[in-house]
Amino acid sequence: MAIAMTVIKNFAPELYPVAPTSITPVRDLSNWMGGSLQGYTDLSNNIQINANLYGDCKTPVDPFLTSEFLQTVAHEWLHVQQSTFEKALTHGPLHSQIDSNAEIIAANVLKEFQRRRKATPQDSCTCPSR
Repeated sequence: MAIAMTVIKNFAPELYPVAPTSITPVRDLSNWMGGSLQGYTDLSNNIQINANLYGDCKTPVDPFLTSEFLQTVAHEWLHVQQSTFEKALTHGPLHSQIDSNAEIIAANVLKEFQRRRKATPQDSCTCPSR
C-alpha cells in the first residue's frame, strides 16, 4: 500500500492534503447490512481495504486487480478529505464525483505503480506505518 499511496499523492497532491490516520487490510470487509465492501473510511479517517480482494500487508495485490485496488485507495483517501457531513452522503452527485475522480487517478498512476512494484516488490505489500 505504500507504493499506491506514494504514486497517488505524487499524481494529485492538491487532492490529498490530509493523510489517512491508518490504512488497514480487513478480511470480509462489509457494511452494516452484510454487503461486501472494497473499502471503507470511518469518521476518524481510518481506511479499511478489503483483504479478500486486495491482499494484506504480506500479500501483494493480484496483478489483475491492480487498477481496482488503486481506484479503491484513491476513492477512500478522497473520503479522508471530506467533512463528517460529506462522509455521510454515501450516494448522490458528490459520491459519484469521488468515484469519477478515483477512476481517473487510478488510470493515470497504474503504469508508475507497476514500474515501482517491479523495482521494489517487497514494498508493494507493506502497510504504511503511523
